[in-house]
Amino acid sequence: MVVVAIDRSGNFTDAAMWLVAVRYEFDQEHRALEMSQADFQFYMKKCNFVNYREKISAAWIYECLRPIIQTGDTIEIDKDFLGSHADYVKKCLKRLLNKFKNSDHSIEFYSMRTKEGKKHIKRADKKSKKARHKELRNPSVKKCPDLSTLLDALKI
Repeated sequence: MVVVAIDRSGNFTDAAMWLVAVRYEFDQEHRALEMSQADFQFYMKKCNFVNYREKISAAWIYECLRPIIQTGDTIEIDKDFLGSHADYVKKCLKRLLNKFKNSDHSIEFYSMRTKEGKKHIKRADKKSKKARHKELRNPSVKKCPDLSTLLDALKI
């Protein structure tokens, strides 16, 4: 079983936020995406519904995972970044994975303060901090691509 760990650096009120997905099998592989406050505001207006943060988070996580996740991988997300909204984000992320990847992955939320979280989330946490400070390389941080199609898929 291969785990893909996800962590975010920054808050929805910051000028920018960074999301990193780390997959470790034989070599460590990662993808990092930056979302500016302007992009977040654009998606917030586009969503125009109460649970916009959860849907934007799920779309952003999916886009970060998309190129590195494989069938059978388990997804572990830092619970600190979603807190009580984790269940709804999980539901939305599962919907996106089923629709666009035709796959059903196990998705778990862990805090880095737990034994389970320390194992994989810690790698993602280190990389998200490097991304925030523009120190992440190979590959470096990319601007988040357009999430409109993913958000439209979550309008149901």
